[in-house]
Amino acid sequence: MATRQPGITPKYGHSCLHTRVKYGRQIRYITSHRFGSEYDDTGCYPTGLGAICPIAKDICSTFIENRKEILEKIGDFYFPNITDTDIKKERIKILMLTLDFDGSLEKWERDWKILEPQKLKNKQCNIKLNNSPHIFHLREYISNLPERTKWIADTVPEMVNLISQIKNGLRDRPIVTTIFFVLQELEAISREEKCNEAIRLGQVPISLQHDGVVLGRTIRWDEESLTKILQLRSSEALGNNQPLEVKKCPPKF
Repeated sequence: MATRQPGITPKYGHSCLHTRVKYGRQIRYITSHRFGSEYDDTGCYPTGLGAICPIAKDICSTFIENRKEILEKIGDFYFPNITDTDIKKERIKILMLTLDFDGSLEKWERDWKILEPQKLKNKQCNIKLNNSPHIFHLREYISNLPERTKWIADTVPEMVNLISQIKNGLRDRPIVTTIFFVLQELEAISREEKCNEAIRLGQVPISLQHDGVVLGRTIRWDEESLTKILQLRSSEALGNNQPLEVKKCPPKF
């Protein structure tokens, strides 16, 4: 019924990205959330990568456990004069997706016209967390990402070799494509387990998302209880704790 917005790729400028994310989400909410609720994994990619990759475990665990607060404070770091938290949230989500898949921090900063003194190379972004003794160092987190990508590629050389045979001109990046596929497989495991468990519980799946499922509303289960069960089953299938959230239709839609 409803599908998630297309994947974000580097060839699109930031204005186009914002438009695609904005209207893709609106269409999804309008078509799905009128009849149900979306049960969606929280930070599926960084959580999955943190579970399978041993590199930089400490800082990656800090990011996963405090993801919402860290993203909010990165938004404050880059956009201190913007008061709309939703705008900052979307921009930083695009940044983190870009970085997760070997994109350029410098290009993202240029796209958003970040002034030179505010760029990460010239100013530290060290985040003091409310509920953790750790300080989250954004530079350190970013510096570990290429090594983590390489670690994934080294564990599945056959996949890298297969993807390397598929030519795509100057945009050939078989290692990055490999990590896409590996993490998408984790998404699929979680999504299918949530869907199957929901059916066993008498729920009605309306739409499958990347890492979530929209379920039609019934009187059999309340959202809180259903969320706990689906998170448990998803985590069991993945072999690691995968937080789950219910996404509501924003009032302004």
